[in-house]
Amino acid sequence: MFLPLANSWGGFRSTTPSSGSAGEARNWELAGYELGELKEVFSDAQDLVPRYQNVPVGEMIDAIITGTITDLEGAIATRDFSKFSASFDQLTTACNSCHQAANRAYIAIRRPTQSNFSNQDFSPAKK
Repeated sequence: MFLPLANSWGGFRSTTPSSGSAGEARNWELAGYELGELKEVFSDAQDLVPRYQNVPVGEMIDAIITGTITDLEGAIATRDFSKFSASFDQLTTACNSCHQAANRAYIAIRRPTQSNFSNQDFSPAKK
């Protein structure tokens, strides 16, 4: 795999579960931070690899992913867990739709069942 794209997707694999875990814990500040990191990953992929093996990566991110990220931002901003949960699932579905459109249906994303970061507390900070 082309290194910049591999690096971008590696970042995606760490920020998406963290954002989900933070949202599950209702730690909206952390969820927002992690979503910001995820947006950077997608932006980097668009800038560094706008096209990969005849797949218009940048255009596909705009067409399939961007709207779901906006919905997730709104859910975090309003601290609406139901909307967050639905938006997170929509983002997951959008990722899989993008993989299918890119003839990479063998890459299937799902909602994390547990955190990959056992050393991180996702609970909101005590004030």
